[in-house]
Amino acid sequence: MHYLRDIHELKQEYKKHPPLNKWAKQVKQIYEEAKAYKGPDPNLPIGLQTQERLERQREFERKLKKVCMPYVKTDTPPVVKN
Repeated sequence: MHYLRDIHELKQEYKKHPPLNKWAKQVKQIYEEAKAYKGPDPNLPIGLQTQERLERQREFERKLKKVCMPYVKTDTPPVVKN
């Protein structure tokens, strides 16, 4: 959640930067998707529940990394490529 607040502040600072807004929307979309995940089927054995939960976590992390990695070493708002 802290990252979303930081992104919100960045958007406030650079209000007229459409690529930043697009990037921020992508990050928030991944966050919302992860938040909406209700967990594995409770009827699965515990080991499989854990495995599924970890797989979903890695999936969300991969998506976020794909969106964020191009901008890790930059001080400027991201320029999102289509």
